[in-house]
Amino acid sequence: MTADKYRILLTGSKGQVGKAILNILSSNPLFDCFHFDRSQMDISREDQIKNIIKDIKPHYFINTAAYTAVDAAESDAENCMVINGHACGWIAEALKKQNGRLIHFSSDYVYHSYTGFPLKESDVTRPAGVYAKSKLLGENLIREAGIPAMILRTSWVCSPDGKNFLNTILRLSEQRPTLQIVNDQYGAPAFASDIAHETHRILEAHAKGLISDHEFNDTYNFTSHGCITWYDFAVKICQLAGRTVEITPIPSKSYPTPAKRPYWSVMSLNKIKTKLNARPPHWLEALKACLREKSL
Repeated sequence: MTADKYRILLTGSKGQVGKAILNILSSNPLFDCFHFDRSQMDISREDQIKNIIKDIKPHYFINTAAYTAVDAAESDAENCMVINGHACGWIAEALKKQNGRLIHFSSDYVYHSYTGFPLKESDVTRPAGVYAKSKLLGENLIREAGIPAMILRTSWVCSPDGKNFLNTILRLSEQRPTLQIVNDQYGAPAFASDIAHETHRILEAHAKGLISDHEFNDTYNFTSHGCITWYDFAVKICQLAGRTVEITPIPSKSYPTPAKRPYWSVMSLNKIKTKLNARPPHWLEALKACLREKSL
């Protein structure tokens, strides 16, 4: 691709990942970033999607907007399916008319499969629950549209601000003397800043012709290196933050939730490392960096 300046359309600009991506894109003279939060672009409205894409004619559309209230989705299925599912199809079809490309973020929830080995992008998907099914629907509708689209599956997203596990643990550790955290769900956190840096690197490389359309148009896992439980994560958060709260491990059955959580979310990073030369950090180093950023 060649252009004086590439037009980027970014949704979810006030969310964890969207905010981090916007911060990086804004300083790159190669890109002209048009960013929207939900009040400016509601992706549950097909007309808004079509009109804005037609007006901006983006070279790239980065979709970080999503319905992320996993438990609430069980009683709000229609809305969740529209935002995470059908909206992706509308975006892709509108981009097709403008020859645009899409970067979309999906979730470890689409797998819901225990293999004992890191989950590969080619593994069978068995989504359980409304949120999980909505994320897979979004992926499938994007693929059906046939546009150049990169789908990045992430997990356990955290950032210095916003609603996430890291900030919940920091808040609760100040309010309570003890915490009970599940210790039979395995995965690794993905930090918004790392997702943003990798997205930016891939975007710039593709715009400069260093990554081909064939490599771009694919599904990739991206998270931190390592394998931990939520309990392990909470313990290390409190240790690094200097909190003295007592943390007790419990099984998931002792903490029932409306939506079923995947027990195994350890994702293989071999594909994104091999094909796109990604260098995901280890979760512990990424956590330390996130806490440093939070303290600034």
